[in-house]
Amino acid sequence: MSNGRISEEAVDAAFHWLLSSSEEIAAARGNKVRKEYLAKRVFARMFKHADGNIEMKKAIAMDSEEYAAAMEDVAIAEETWERASDQRNRAQIIIEVWRTSEASQRSIQRLR
Repeated sequence: MSNGRISEEAVDAAFHWLLSSSEEIAAARGNKVRKEYLAKRVFARMFKHADGNIEMKKAIAMDSEEYAAAMEDVAIAEETWERASDQRNRAQIIIEVWRTSEASQRSIQRLR
């Protein structure tokens, strides 16, 4: 951005990223869903094999190393998904601000 305006290069980069990132975003979302499902399966398996009342079984399952590792994988997948989503949102904002600025400039030029 220079002089309060978004450069053509920034807009081009934003358009390019939006056009080329669908697969990356879909893969990140799919990975996140898969990791969440696997973590639930780990929890269920640990719960099933634990001894004690329901609260004790939950505590044992949540405290297991296998469940902790699965939840770490979920966190990493969530981070990847959020970064991709954030980049998409930033690209959309750049384009929207540029469009608004261009429309305003056209309106000002028509008034002159």
